[in-house]
Amino acid sequence: MQRYLIFILSLFISSCYAKMDYPDLAYGIVNNYSKEIKNKYNLKGFGKGGCMIDAVQSVFISYTSNQKVDIETARILFINVDEGLIKKFNEDEQIRPFLANYPFTYNNIELDLSFFENDGSEYDDGHISFVTLIKGNICYAIHDPSIRNNNPLVIVHRENYEEALKIVRESRNQCSSQ
Repeated sequence: MQRYLIFILSLFISSCYAKMDYPDLAYGIVNNYSKEIKNKYNLKGFGKGGCMIDAVQSVFISYTSNQKVDIETARILFINVDEGLIKKFNEDEQIRPFLANYPFTYNNIELDLSFFENDGSEYDDGHISFVTLIKGNICYAIHDPSIRNNNPLVIVHRENYEEALKIVRESRNQCSSQ
């Protein structure tokens, strides 16, 4: 009987430890992906986090770059980075049992892209400074130097994620058919 209780207790303890590894798995995926896209897209990881209390519910990642981008370029970059990270999570069989939902979707990834001059100052020439996803909409913002408060960003374009994804996919198809 005592051996049986010890066996059950050891199974319980080992299952708790195994379950607690999923944040490390999630951050491992994010870290590896960040290394991959640093060279591919000239993006540097700026911050990461997530909601992982009982499962991996969401992952937050923020990247910066000194690229000058317009809305079209920012859209392509945002969708490529977001879809790439979603794919990494969905393809990883170790993390899959710990995902709050499978497949992971853009609703599970909180991605921000910030664009700065080489010296760290914001572009104030009309180029996109910040891209983020808010309630299913990708928001593109510019820095407006005439605004003298704590948030000189102005949203200049907003589009549904699904619509942006469709635009990027159609663009890829047109490029591959030419």
